[in-house]
Amino acid sequence: MKLKELICKIVMILCLVGLFEVGINTKVYAAEEKIVNFTSFGTWVEYKGDEKIIYKVVPKKSGVYNVALDCGFGPDPSYYSSYGTLYNSDKKYIGTIVDRNDVDEAGNEFYLSKGKTYYVVLERSNYAGRTGIEGFGGKIKISYLKDVKLKEYTDVTVEVQGYDISNGYRRFEGISYNPKKHVLELNNYTGEGDISISSPYDFEVDEKDDPNFLNFTIKITGNNTIYSNPGLDSIFNICGHGNFNVIGDGTVNCKFNLKDTWRNKFIDGHGCNIIFDGPTIITDKINSALIVTCDTNNMIGKFTFKSGSIIINNFVNSNEFLLSAFEAGAMDMSGGFIRINYVVNGSLEPKKTHGMFCITGEMNVTGGNIIITGDAKTIPKVKVLDSFAKMNEKTKNAILIGARIKIQDVKMKLEKYSYKFDGKAKTPKVIVNGLEEGKDYIVSYVDNVNVGIAKVIVKGRGHFWGSKTFRFKISGEENIKVGDTETYDGIHGLKFGSTFTDGKLIYKVTKEGTLDGKTAGKVTVIGLKKKTLKKVAVKTSVNYGGVKYKVTAIGKKAFKKGKKLKSIVIGKNVAKIGKRAFAGCKKLKSIKIKSKKIKKFVKGAFKGLKKTCVIKVPKAMKKAYVKKIKKAGFKGIVE
Repeated sequence: MKLKELICKIVMILCLVGLFEVGINTKVYAAEEKIVNFTSFGTWVEYKGDEKIIYKVVPKKSGVYNVALDCGFGPDPSYYSSYGTLYNSDKKYIGTIVDRNDVDEAGNEFYLSKGKTYYVVLERSNYAGRTGIEGFGGKIKISYLKDVKLKEYTDVTVEVQGYDISNGYRRFEGISYNPKKHVLELNNYTGEGDISISSPYDFEVDEKDDPNFLNFTIKITGNNTIYSNPGLDSIFNICGHGNFNVIGDGTVNCKFNLKDTWRNKFIDGHGCNIIFDGPTIITDKINSALIVTCDTNNMIGKFTFKSGSIIINNFVNSNEFLLSAFEAGAMDMSGGFIRINYVVNGSLEPKKTHGMFCITGEMNVTGGNIIITGDAKTIPKVKVLDSFAKMNEKTKNAILIGARIKIQDVKMKLEKYSYKFDGKAKTPKVIVNGLEEGKDYIVSYVDNVNVGIAKVIVKGRGHFWGSKTFRFKISGEENIKVGDTETYDGIHGLKFGSTFTDGKLIYKVTKEGTLDGKTAGKVTVIGLKKKTLKKVAVKTSVNYGGVKYKVTAIGKKAFKKGKKLKSIVIGKNVAKIGKRAFAGCKKLKSIKIKSKKIKKFVKGAFKGLKKTCVIKVPKAMKKAYVKKIKKAGFKGIVE
């Protein structure tokens, strides 16, 4: 392809999608937002506002409508003052509306049902803000095009390399298709791509309006390797509207031919919605968008990313340009991982930033990871998002971009945080989607054999620097778990309400502590682990799982059934002794209280003790304690 032709195509794409961003599933309109009834079908209606205008649209007849905008401004015709989104009555996304300046009065085509309510939301473009223009304005036209019977729109065709496999006559090893359920499965397939799926819709339609709305499934299982050779189409070429669900736990390794730039796509979707949930897509090298949901005519679909991984190891330039890695009308990411590494051969166009996500509307990232890396010269030229809308703060915070990225900022966790001692080294796996051990990070273990707290140190390499430390527990028989409340998250110790033992006493956590020692926890003694003890010393503090806990109270009936106890020492941090704490301690002869913090002895705390029992208290507190202890019901001697 000649350089001039390539540049022309790039400009056409940018004009079409308007330098995109990502969309949302549901809109919630605030009470103060004004909603205007749209009644002038078939004619241009001028609009003007500050940030947003909402039109309520109720069609008088069912059919396909053209929704067109005319809102260009300035010397560049691709600079639009606004963009639109169509929602159904539940405020759920149907499609994106843009000014298609390449064709007069052309718009986006939608099927609308008679008497049903829809909302067209027009919003101020990010470009208007950048150029300093106040507010936004333009013209909108909603025109009836044709009547259609949705029940007749049912035919779906699936072809592999030009052969129709819908009827089952032609088979490819590793590819199967169930036409009744609309499920296409790739299972350990190796071969060329050029898989075409034709939807019956050549317009966008709300799922609520069609009980037979197309939900197509592309299931990825096993390890697949797919080639995109010269002259072949994209790996998946989807024509028409509908939901296309890419699911499964398998992997696709994409091998692209970089000489055929415009065909280097995993999915080239012409107006469809892509829902990605589960598989892993890996490409060693690519120079154009991996996933596209935009049609060059009248439809712009949505990209939803729920789980799985997309890894582009080398995104290279096409001449002086870095093309977008993703192109869609809207994007919603709630989980999973996207990793893009940019590698530039030669030089880029010097006065241009290059958007990696080309999304018309909003980009909404509520979960998952997006990591973008590249060399120090390229990264400043890479813009995460080119869009009509501004990127919200939550989305910004979910994206890591840089020539070098702190490994501490990358989301990761251990596969397991607790082990039983058996004399063998424990090496829990570090789970971090999209990064490659040995290339992006290395892992080392410290104190991971014996009982105690072991460490896992993750050290960054290549594009990642710094280190991140995790801790996990190796417990022996002396640290028996009591009940089912013990928890551990690698940062804090046990959660509030958890119980543990030091082999003699049982403790309950009343305040959480941290492994770094900055916050000490608190515990209450709630029982005896060994009923045969003759002497017990309640310590000032105890350590468990690498966390220090102050012993601040003795709970109700804590020493009940300590029939052989003869002496008890109460530590300096105890501030409360519960009711009947010593019930059943018939042989108890002495209690030594070291604490000066006890403000009140609960009535009945010493009930059951013999008159011969002696309580020893600090000299400085004797006068105050004698009065309080006697008031609590103790009839023995206080020294």
